Amino acid sequence: MKKRNKEIRQRMDEKNVRQWQVAEAYGMDEGKFSRMMRHELEGETRMLILTIIEELAAKK
Repeated sequence: MKKRNKEIRQRMDEKNVRQWQVAEAYGMDEGKFSRMMRHELEGETRMLILTIIEELAAKK
């Protein structure tokens, strides 16, 4: 089975940012965020999450 949102997952791993941190910054419960990640994200949502990951990594 192909993992969805591979780039987002790789970026979180590379930047040592946890999914719960991204969910919190996005304003969403971790469980709901996890379910959202089951489907390929596109457009503004995808770009916003990648930006959040970069911002969280910069704060470390």
